[in-house]
Amino acid sequence: MPRILLIIMQVAGYAAYFLSSFAFCAGIPVLSGLYRFKPRARDRLIKNLFHGYCEFLTQRLLPAFGIYTINELSGMDGLPKKDAFVVVANHRCRIDGPMLLGIFRNTAAVIKEDYARLPIFAPMVRHLDFVSIDQNSIESLSAAMEKSRRLLDAGRCLLIFPEGARAPGGRLLLFKDMAFRLSMEMNVPVVPVVLHTDLPFMAKRPGSIFPKRRMRFVIRVLKPLQSAANERPQDFAGRVRELLARQLKELDKGTAWEV
Repeated sequence: MPRILLIIMQVAGYAAYFLSSFAFCAGIPVLSGLYRFKPRARDRLIKNLFHGYCEFLTQRLLPAFGIYTINELSGMDGLPKKDAFVVVANHRCRIDGPMLLGIFRNTAAVIKEDYARLPIFAPMVRHLDFVSIDQNSIESLSAAMEKSRRLLDAGRCLLIFPEGARAPGGRLLLFKDMAFRLSMEMNVPVVPVVLHTDLPFMAKRPGSIFPKRRMRFVIRVLKPLQSAANERPQDFAGRVRELLARQLKELDKGTAWEV
């Protein structure tokens, strides 16, 4: 595809992405008001619409604009069928969260408090059980842990990016232990997920907004893991980090991410 045509397609795809996101988030309070006398039906409807929208956005809309193709989505057959679990994944691009929330339907997410305050994200925290967290506040961490425990206890899954931010390079950042502490306290498995694009995309890299060609996306859902006997949360975190690092090192070979 000629470079200029690719850029036009990318701009159109991003416009559709942002406009539809704003429209969807603006519609959440409207739906909430219409169904205020049926809170259970309201919550179920909003959650189903949200996860369906994330799937459409990341698996249909953006690929249709030629921004990327999903070359691999594997490992879903190994997931627990009914039980709650904690999804942990590496984090390089802004599309990681919507991508995973379109794949894992019964799932809430932990997001930074800075994002939760934005008008586009505030309805998600209020109506979709998202967990807002300020990593520099003990009170916020405590409240986030308590809300996360309630969600897992109610059978919801939880998405956490243990790096806490997008990694600018090919190396994983150090993992925070919140996800692994919750797994151990609530006796639920951790499901590691590898997210990989062969070019930086919406990343902390110059030029990643307009990649030079259509990217190839790989999503690998690995086998669920639980802590070993007498294993500390930080050691559990390190073990999962090493597992993801090995997968990413192999996928990074010959790409812009190779260290």
